[in-house]
Amino acid sequence: MIMESLSSTLQVAEIELFYRTKVKASVHVTIKSSRDAYKVLIQSWDQNKIEFLEQSKDLLLNMTNRVFRNLCIIKR
Repeated sequence: MIMESLSSTLQVAEIELFYRTKVKASVHVTIKSSRDAYKVLIQSWDQNKIEFLEQSKDLLLNMTNRVFRNLCIIKR
């Protein structure tokens, strides 16, 4: 009885996400250095608010260091 209620309490929700794009991988920017990453990241910020708002963004790369996805705003 206790084990049954314990196991039902410890169940974890699971989600699965899929991403499909029609853009060829060869078109994506390749990140070879921190300067390349900076160039991609700085394009996403509003220059008039860059010192006004605190933001955090992710730059997602695939295994060949190509930009996998546009930037995700994590925190505003």
